[in-house]
Amino acid sequence: MAQLNFYVPDDTEAEVRRRAKAQGVSISAYLAALLKEELGAQNNWPTGFFENVVGSWQGDFPDIDDHPPQERDWTR
Repeated sequence: MAQLNFYVPDDTEAEVRRRAKAQGVSISAYLAALLKEELGAQNNWPTGFFENVVGSWQGDFPDIDDHPPQERDWTR
């Protein structure tokens, strides 16, 4: 696991310490969670991606009674 060193203003350090303590985690764990959340947001699918690729449902879903039961081969 990589170790990062950086500088922050004193008031920022105090707030980070306060929030980490309030969550009951170390400063390192608190900052790692913040970074993971922020960077993870960049790995999401773009808005509308699936609609553009596979389309989207139009209209209401059919009732189950609208489709007759199908025979199944359960011996497989």
